[in-house]
Amino acid sequence: MEMPVHDLRHAGRTLLKAPGVSILIVISIALGVAANVTVFSIANGLLWGVLPIKDPGRMVMFSEGKSFSYPDYLDLSEQTRDVSEGGVVAHFPIIPVSIGGKIEPERVWGQAVSGNFFSTLGNAIALGRPILPNDAPAENHLVVLSDKLWRHRFGADADVLNREVALNGRRYTIIGVAPPGFYGTDRGIVAEFWVPLAVADEIMPDLGVGGGTKAKRDNSWLTLGARLKRGVSREKAAVALNLVKARLDDRYRPNDKNRERITLQSAGGLIAGSATPAYTLLAVLMVVVGLVLLVACANVAKLLLARATARQREMAIRLALGAARKRLVRQLLIESLILSICGATAGFIMAAAAACAVSRFQLPLPLPIVFDFNVDMRVAAFALGLSLITTLLFGLAPALRASRTDLLGSLKDGRTSGGSISGSGLRNTLVIVQVALSLTLLATAELFLRSLGNASSIDIGFNPNNVLMLSVDPKLQNYSHDQSVQFLSRVRERISALPGVRSMSFVCTVPLSLGANVDGFETDATRDHARQSASANVNAVGSDYLGTMEIPLMRGRDFKPQAGEGHSAIVNETMAAKFFPGQDAVGRELHHGGDSYTVIGIARNSKAHHRRKA
Repeated sequence: MEMPVHDLRHAGRTLLKAPGVSILIVISIALGVAANVTVFSIANGLLWGVLPIKDPGRMVMFSEGKSFSYPDYLDLSEQTRDVSEGGVVAHFPIIPVSIGGKIEPERVWGQAVSGNFFSTLGNAIALGRPILPNDAPAENHLVVLSDKLWRHRFGADADVLNREVALNGRRYTIIGVAPPGFYGTDRGIVAEFWVPLAVADEIMPDLGVGGGTKAKRDNSWLTLGARLKRGVSREKAAVALNLVKARLDDRYRPNDKNRERITLQSAGGLIAGSATPAYTLLAVLMVVVGLVLLVACANVAKLLLARATARQREMAIRLALGAARKRLVRQLLIESLILSICGATAGFIMAAAAACAVSRFQLPLPLPIVFDFNVDMRVAAFALGLSLITTLLFGLAPALRASRTDLLGSLKDGRTSGGSISGSGLRNTLVIVQVALSLTLLATAELFLRSLGNASSIDIGFNPNNVLMLSVDPKLQNYSHDQSVQFLSRVRERISALPGVRSMSFVCTVPLSLGANVDGFETDATRDHARQSASANVNAVGSDYLGTMEIPLMRGRDFKPQAGEGHSAIVNETMAAKFFPGQDAVGRELHHGGDSYTVIGIARNSKAHHRRKA
């Protein structure tokens, strides 16, 4: 033990003799490590975080981004009990409700879950009890609150159990409070309450499961998952699930040519099939920050080579006194390791601060999306691994060169021969590598900035400047259609009368808000044109919406402000050209389901879902 301790003391004294160089090396390493650890902590929070549930490794979700019908859920749960523990669990991932009480009403988001949801996850309820499979049908107006909502709305009152709370104007009995940190199984989506699936029809009046359609085989709206039994692999479970699905497809969907197999992913993944794009983005970021670390290592290696040149006489004396070359290499590597650990520690602290700042950033979306990018043991282990890797990257070659010196020249007058450190091509090689990596990073940054510039210059087809948004949904308070029309009419009158308001309108889906409603339409066949059919983005808007958003109306007219407009539609230029090629679309009819819509106007193309697509 004396030898490593002696090496550590000697390394410390040596580094303190040249504090300026040592500090510069530590700063270079810290910046490279901080960039890598920050990106890794984001990847860890997005993709690899562990749910706060019992034995999360056995909990899986079905088919990333795909939903299932309620009858399919029942069949899969009943026929796969040999591989799943407690049956298949189901939930609808995001439900907006208006919550009332003694304080101001507000919109919160929650989930409708199957009766075995909490029992299968295995996480204990902090207060009260969870929703259970044997809850009586007459007692389905039950709700479990998140710890956050319990503290925010009820002041962490332990007597909240069996108290009633208004959700969308209906009374629900509070039966439990979830443990702190649990917000559901969909990473990033913050669920603040959970209600039974039995009340999905009434708590989601405008989400496509009301009116008895919940039980239809062709209405897919549920996210499914399961806890695998011990000893059951994902491959075996997937085979069993797909055998059941194949039987269901043969029986209920015999004409479906696009059958998809069920795949299994770890619970706690990103929602709506966003894991693949996230992996791609984070992989690119890791490559970029990896190049930054390589540039830092090349810079540090050059500094150590220069430092080794100044220490040639020292190395020669130690070799002349009988020191083994491997002893010198070890001594120099220990010095590099100390520098690397100091730099990695500083980088880890910087990354922790950066990750905390990113976690507090709120996306400009009307959804409760929150990510926890704070560092944990996995991130700390990654930082430690980086420190060891950087030690080898920038310390090994200078150590080997420094230990192979010209004894005679160094001891005589400190000069070296052409084959020594000063005459070697290692320093030139490091310069070439550093310049090449720097040029690569500069080119990548240039392409990225140019792409951002191109994206920002895309014509979105409307003017977002000076447009304010207010979210309101009368259906959440059980307003009838007539009551909703009257309420929105009064809202229009009052807002339009405010000073500075030039125009106002209503819209179901705000443009570029990541929401989209795609439906199929078709036209009538004429003597000169065959019937056309295709899918299109649909948005329900009020009168003067085009004027409010400054979307030019190319032909026809806008919707009438009063009720009784009838089934009419305004299409954009692309849809008009696709459905009515070479014709005037105004006055023609579009058919969707059992309804017909008269085209009353043609609007200029504008972006609906995102900047890449109209």
